[in-house]
Amino acid sequence: MTTVTKPDTAQKPGKPIDLLQTQPSLFFANLQPILLLGTLLLSFKPLVADPVNTLLVLAPTIAIIQALYCVLCLPSTGETTAPVTKPGQKKKTPKTQRQDIWAKVIVRLGSTQYRATKEAPR
Repeated sequence: MTTVTKPDTAQKPGKPIDLLQTQPSLFFANLQPILLLGTLLLSFKPLVADPVNTLLVLAPTIAIIQALYCVLCLPSTGETTAPVTKPGQKKKTPKTQRQDIWAKVIVRLGSTQYRATKEAPR
């Protein structure tokens, strides 16, 4: 009698990424799907008539919307939760949010420029 074993290749689902809980990030997180759908709805007739050229024209707009979402709504990769302070222990002052946003912007611009030069026709 043979036994059938299931391979242990099933991956556990990843944890969802929590959005930043600031007013601008929550606002843009709700606005982003509306912008994406509105962009496609407004360009529906040209999209049906000439899909390749229309998608090439829409690509920068959609990329900007997605980049803004990444910068405004998603936490940086090295961000950790603040440790719980014990009574009587002094609190450390965290980095300002402005520094964190500009670090994200610089990284996104650098990766966009790299991708543009890497994928450019030769």
